Amino acid sequence: MSDIIKTSKKSEDEKSAAPFQYYSKLAKNCVKDTKLAADPAQDNFIKGVLGLLCLCFMFGYGGHLLRTIIGCAYPGYRSLKAILTDDKDDDMAWLRYWVVLSSFSILELVLDLMVAWVPGYLIAKCAFLVWCMAPVQNNGSNIIFNMIVLPLFQKHHDKIDSLAASAASKAEEIIKNAVEKSNEDQ
Repeated sequence: MSDIIKTSKKSEDEKSAAPFQYYSKLAKNCVKDTKLAADPAQDNFIKGVLGLLCLCFMFGYGGHLLRTIIGCAYPGYRSLKAILTDDKDDDMAWLRYWVVLSSFSILELVLDLMVAWVPGYLIAKCAFLVWCMAPVQNNGSNIIFNMIVLPLFQKHHDKIDSLAASAASKAEEIIKNAVEKSNEDQ
């Protein structure tokens, strides 16, 4: 009877180890077979850096860096290219992206405090950003801008303009007082 239990336990351990072995072998083959540079030393260096970055992201380090690269680097490049064309549609598409990104960044200040500990949150956030910049007509930026941001702005823009004007006049007054006081101290 104990042999049967040992045998079934052993097969369960083998089954649970099988996916790990499979993915480990898959990763090794992918790294070994993929060539990122012609020079083997450069290839190994690039793979090492990418591997280190993957480990950092897996253990929760560098999430802000990854989010910034995905959310800003490529869209910034595409925005510059769009500005240099005569087509205004691509300018508007990237402008909508930046408006949605700024809204998301403000929302993210609160969201990160509440759900940053949830496994997969960083991946979901990055997938959301990729969806927002996807080169299709109904990407995330267009949907969120037209269904959420624009209606909210149209409903509240008078209040927003009033608050912005009030904040600007107060900031101007504070700066003016600081400059006057600085000039008096000298």
